[in-house]
Amino acid sequence: MREPYRVAVWGPGTMGTCALRELRRLRETTLVSVRAYDKSKHGMDAGALIGAAPMGVRVTTDVNELLAEKPEVVLHTAQYYPQSPPDDDIVMLLKAGINVITALPYQYPKSRGLEYVKLFDEAGKAGGATLFGTGINPGFVYERLAPLMTGISNDIQCIRLDEFFNCEQLKNGAEILRLYGFGSTPEEIEKNPVAASIASHFLPVGMHYLADKLGLPLDRIERTSHHGIVSSDIVIPNVITAKAGSVGTVSYRWTGYSGGKALFVIQVHWYLHESLRPSAAKGNDYWLLEIEGRPSSRLGLEIMGSMKNNQAMLESNPTPGAYFANVIAMIQAIPMVVEAAPGLLIAAMPEVHWKPDMRM
Repeated sequence: MREPYRVAVWGPGTMGTCALRELRRLRETTLVSVRAYDKSKHGMDAGALIGAAPMGVRVTTDVNELLAEKPEVVLHTAQYYPQSPPDDDIVMLLKAGINVITALPYQYPKSRGLEYVKLFDEAGKAGGATLFGTGINPGFVYERLAPLMTGISNDIQCIRLDEFFNCEQLKNGAEILRLYGFGSTPEEIEKNPVAASIASHFLPVGMHYLADKLGLPLDRIERTSHHGIVSSDIVIPNVITAKAGSVGTVSYRWTGYSGGKALFVIQVHWYLHESLRPSAAKGNDYWLLEIEGRPSSRLGLEIMGSMKNNQAMLESNPTPGAYFANVIAMIQAIPMVVEAAPGLLIAAMPEVHWKPDMRM
């Protein structure tokens, strides 16, 4: 049995602190460094970030200090802004020989062009390290669950995913909620490209992956908005207030066309309060997959802290289910990534899945 994996966490926000709580439980891993952006956190013990006993690991804002600890793998959980993606940081880590696992939109770099693939593949091979993007969506539902479901259908006409998330759970999410347009007027959110831009860097990644793997490359992707307005004030104390007549549900749909047909659909429904939850959502963190074919199928995926105890979040790790699932997917991938060949690692399709032509 090998020694515990030496792991660093880059960006101790919602996902990063979730990772810290889980890593301290696992004897298979050893936390060696935490890279923060907030200068006030520099020098703190990592345990202080999660309200726990000292972990003996010093938080740093100095990248060289993280490199000096020689982690085998970095769980990259920083915030993502399209105008300044962390490409340079990831390339630097790969060239330094450090494997990178991230829930940011690096699950299928080909969706952004072959030069993007070359950038990370060559950096990984130069340093002898691997980049792997994973998570719940993108990373799992459309890339792994959807193709698995296609294995019980012929003549598939449409593969659709709806994501439902109750943003009321984001107690520290004031900045991101305003950024996404909650509480703004319908006119303001349509003029504000930030939410659509961020989401468009994430969600279509899985669509590109599935289309390419099925041998049905995309002609184009169309995005439409379907925002919902609140009829009375919604107040999340110390976070955000959405006045009556403002946006309380942010919803975008991406439709992917292949061969002139609308074959791939992903729609998100992010809502600000339990009262706004769509009837199709059976829980606060819920995904609904529908495949129209011969026969058709539908699958609902709900994630909670505990089904048995009916807990939305665990007391020992109070993180919304969608974020929790992202982090666990990253942690579960550590052994595979450490053992992988250098370069880009892309999630594999299930052994049996639908193909437009079974002779392929």
